[in-house]
Amino acid sequence: MSVKKTIVYGAGDYYERFGHLLPNDMQIIAFADSNREIATSKTGQLKSGLSILSPEELQGVEYDIVVIAPTFGTSWKIFQQFKDFKIAPSKIRFLNRDVGAFTSWTYTINEDYVVTNKIGNVCICEKTRSDSMCVEEAFGSGFYRINVPHPDTVVIDFGMNIADFALFYADNINVKKIYGYEPFPDTYQDAIDNIELNNEYIKSKIETFCVAASDKDGEEYIKVQDPNYSGGRSVLENEVGEKGENGIKIIYRPAGKIIKEIIDANPGSPIFLKCDTEGSEFPIFDSIEEYGLFDSFDCIMMEYHKDPAPIKKILDDHGYRYLLKGETDLGMIYAFH
Repeated sequence: MSVKKTIVYGAGDYYERFGHLLPNDMQIIAFADSNREIATSKTGQLKSGLSILSPEELQGVEYDIVVIAPTFGTSWKIFQQFKDFKIAPSKIRFLNRDVGAFTSWTYTINEDYVVTNKIGNVCICEKTRSDSMCVEEAFGSGFYRINVPHPDTVVIDFGMNIADFALFYADNINVKKIYGYEPFPDTYQDAIDNIELNNEYIKSKIETFCVAASDKDGEEYIKVQDPNYSGGRSVLENEVGEKGENGIKIIYRPAGKIIKEIIDANPGSPIFLKCDTEGSEFPIFDSIEEYGLFDSFDCIMMEYHKDPAPIKKILDDHGYRYLLKGETDLGMIYAFH
C-alpha cells in the first residue's frame, strides 16, 4: 500500500469527530490553520505531536494530500485560499465529503477549481462558496428533505438558483415534474448547465424559466451587488439600473398566474411549493392569495426573510399546520395542508 503524506488543514471539532475515518493510507505529517497565531513557528506548541503550519508554510513542505477538515461554509473559504496559493487541485480533499455523514458523495476538483459532485444519482457543480452552501443545504443538511408520499407529485421551485433543490427532488420516484424559476440570467445558465450533467430520467423532469415570481407582470433592469453570491441575490435589494453594462434584465410574472397554469396542466397532481427568494416571498404570497390558490398545496417549504407574521396569518387562515425553524427575521417554514 502506497502511503500518502497528508496535511490536515483546520483540525477543529469536525476533524475530532470524523478524522479517525480517513483512509489508512493517509499518513498525517502536520496540521495547518488559517489562524497564524497558533502556528508552531510562533508558539512552539504542537498538536498531537505534530507541527501546526501557517498557510504560507505549506509552500515549503513536501506532501501528497491536504485535507480540508472543517464543515462546508468554512471549507470553501479555505479552498479559495488554496486556489490563491495555487495548490494543485489533485492534492486537495474535503473531509466533510469523504467521511462522516456524506459517504455516498464523490467529487472531482477540476483544474479550474470547479468542484463536480456526484451525490447518489445526481451530478452538480460548485463554482463559488454560495454554490457550496446551496449544495450542502439540499444534499447535506436536508433543509428541504420532505417525504413525498404520492406518485405524480408536481414541485414548483421559486428561487431555483443553481438547480440544487430541483435536482434533489428530480431523483425522487414520486415526483413527476419540477418547474424551476430563477430570475438572474447567469445563475439561470448555471442551473441549466447543472441539469444537463444528469441522466435523462432526472433532467427530463425539470422545466426551467428565467423569470422572477412576484406580484407583478413586466420587466426592469437592476444592478447586482455581488455577482459571486448567487444564493443571496434579491430582486428587491438591488438598485434599479439601465440597459447596458451594469444592468441585468429581470422578467417578472405574477406567482398566482404561474401556479394556476401549472395546476391546470397537471389536474389531480399533488402540488409542493418551494420558495427561497430572498424576500420576494411576501409579494409571491400576496399574488397567490389574490388568485385564490392557497388551498392548492399539499406542502410549502420556504425560507423567510423579515418577520414571518404575515405569512403565518395566511397559513393559519387556510388551515395549514406548520413548523418554523430559525430566528425572528430569518428561518424556514414547513407547512402541510
